[in-house]
Amino acid sequence: MNKQAVLTAVKDGTPASTDIVFTSTDWELPGAATFTAPDFRSFATGSLTYECTYDNPTNRTITSGPSEATDEQCVAVGYFFPATDYRLCLDNFDFTLP
Repeated sequence: MNKQAVLTAVKDGTPASTDIVFTSTDWELPGAATFTAPDFRSFATGSLTYECTYDNPTNRTITSGPSEATDEQCVAVGYFFPATDYRLCLDNFDFTLP
């Protein structure tokens, strides 16, 4: 998320889920959630949802894009294992990478 974001959350399951895995209110240094042995995190639903909440103090429409000054990006990055291949999920579309 960029500077207009006031909250980000990663959830186990659908957007309606109350099982929040990670949350942050700091867009510059959001932090991370780590899960170490023997308590690795297991996701009951097999899926994650991420969402960002924004505060727009301007009169312009904020859109998704690369500019930290004028645009926003809502992104969650995670690692899973055991992994058998590289994968990317973007807007609920799953890509298998070469």
